[in-house]
Amino acid sequence: MNKANIFLTAALIIAAIGCGGCRGSGGTMTMTTAAERVNIILKGSGTATVDWGDGSQPETVELVDNNQTTFTREFSDATSRTITITGRQITSLYCQNIKLTSLDVSRNRALAELNCSENQLAELDISRNTALVRLVCENNQLNALDVSRNYALQTLICCNNLLTSLNVRRNAILDLLHCKDNFLTSLDVSQNAMLRMLSVAGNQFTADELNALFATLGNNSPLVIDISGNPGSATCDPSIAQAMGWEVSNYTGAASPYRPQSGKVYSFEGYVGNSAVDLSIHVPANDAYLFGNYYYTRYQTKIRLDGVNERDVTKSDEYIDGRHNGTFTGTIFSDAQELIKFEGTWTNAEDTRQTDFKLSLVSTETFEISDVQQFREQVANSVYIQTAEELMRLYYTEEVSEEGNQTVTVEDVDLGDGYHQVTLIHEGLLDDSMYAQKIVIFARKTEQSWEVFEIWKNWKCRAGRGHQYWGTELCR
Repeated sequence: MNKANIFLTAALIIAAIGCGGCRGSGGTMTMTTAAERVNIILKGSGTATVDWGDGSQPETVELVDNNQTTFTREFSDATSRTITITGRQITSLYCQNIKLTSLDVSRNRALAELNCSENQLAELDISRNTALVRLVCENNQLNALDVSRNYALQTLICCNNLLTSLNVRRNAILDLLHCKDNFLTSLDVSQNAMLRMLSVAGNQFTADELNALFATLGNNSPLVIDISGNPGSATCDPSIAQAMGWEVSNYTGAASPYRPQSGKVYSFEGYVGNSAVDLSIHVPANDAYLFGNYYYTRYQTKIRLDGVNERDVTKSDEYIDGRHNGTFTGTIFSDAQELIKFEGTWTNAEDTRQTDFKLSLVSTETFEISDVQQFREQVANSVYIQTAEELMRLYYTEEVSEEGNQTVTVEDVDLGDGYHQVTLIHEGLLDDSMYAQKIVIFARKTEQSWEVFEIWKNWKCRAGRGHQYWGTELCR
C-alpha cells in the first residue's frame, strides 16, 4: 500500500474514532539507550525538541509538512542514558538499531508511524497510540504485543520476537501482517477483511492450527500467506486457503534469485551499513532496466536511482545533483511467491569504499503502463510547461464535479538533475465500480519543455466491487 494512502486512511479512521487528545497530550516520548551513536528521525509539524540526557543543550527544530528531520548524536561512551523527545504534533518516529532497552510513546497521541526495530525492547505499550497506522518492531525481545486499541493500524511487522500469542481481531483495516519467527501457535484473521499479505513463517503452528488459520482468511484482496518453517507446514491442507484465492508459500529450500517484474514498484527498508534507508525500485516496460529512489538521512532528500535488471544481479547507480555518487549491486531473493530481501554491496563512485546493505521487502504495488507517444507529441506542441503539476494537469483532464465527495491531489517528488516523479490521486470518482485512480508520470524537465519517460496507472474499487488496494484488476 502506498505510504501516502496509509496516512490518508489513517486520517479517516481517526476522524471516525475521535482524537480529541492528540494536540493536548503533551507529545513527550522517552527512550533509554547505551549506544555510542544515535540516529533518530521525526516527521510531523510544529516544534520538536530532543534532550539527549547527557547534560548538553537540547536540540529544537521546526518540523515542516511531514518531511523527515534527522537528529544525530555521538556520545563519548556507552553509558545508559534517557533521551526525551517533545513535540505535540510528531506523527512519525524512527529509532531503529540504537540499542534501546525501553521506549515510552504513550503520551504522543498523534503518533501514526513507529519503527523501533533492531533493538533490545522487552515490552512496548502502544495502547494509547490510537492514531498508529504503521508499526515495525521486529528483531526485539517482546513477549507480548497488545494492538487491541490501534484501530487505524494497517501495517504490523513484529517478526523475530518472543511472542506466544497475537490478537488482531480489532484491527479491521490491517493490510500487511508479518509475524514470522516467533512462538505463535494460533492466529485468527477473520476480522481483517483487507489483509493481503501475511507471514507466519517460523512459528509453532501444527497442521490443525494452520488449517484453522486458513479458514479465517478473507477473499477481498488476496495475495500471499507464508507458512514455511512451522511444525505443520508439510501436512496441513493449503487448499483451504487456495479456495479463497490465496497463494500459499511453503518454501523449504534456500532462497533463489528473483528478477523484478515490469510495471511493479518494490518498496524495501533496511540498512546500508548502520544507516537506515527506505528504497523503492520501479521496473519500466523494458524490464531490462529499472529506476527508483531512496531516502538517505544524511542528505535529507530522495536520491535518484538508475540501473539494470538481471535475474541474478540488480545493479543501480545513485545520482545526487546529477553527479554519480555510488552503486548498489546485489540480488533480490525470493522464497517461492514472497520476496524476502535485497542484499549486496554499495560502492562509492571512486570505487574506494564498500558497504554491505540488507533490505527487507515492505510492499509491492502493481501498475498498468500506458503508451506515452501521443502525450509526448502533445507536450511538444504545447506552450512552455513550467511545473510538474502543470504537466500532470495537461495529461489528466478529468473534471472534478461538485457532486459527491471528490478530491484530487498532486505530489511532485524532485529527484534532482531535472528528474521528477509526479503522482495524481483522484478519489470519489463518479463511477459505480471504481472509487479512486492513481496516475504517475516519470519525466525530466529540460530547458524548453519536458521529456516524458513513462506513465503508470492503477486504481481502487468501491466496497463490494473488487480490490480495496491500489491494483490493476478490473472492478466489478
